[in-house]
Amino acid sequence: MIVSKYITDDFDSDEAVDWAIANCPSFEKYILVELDWEEKQERDCCFRFDATFNNDQDATLFLLRWA
Repeated sequence: MIVSKYITDDFDSDEAVDWAIANCPSFEKYILVELDWEEKQERDCCFRFDATFNNDQDATLFLLRWA
């Protein structure tokens, strides 16, 4: 399962990855995605953080912590 978080000024991707490693055993990987121009304007941010989990419960836990 892939969960996404749009990166704003208060989001620290390093902290989110460290937290996921420590708290979500099924965490596999993450990727930072640069948004296209229209989405940048629409969301007022430039990047999206996508994290991949093998377990829905871990994905939910991550979203509860970082949403």
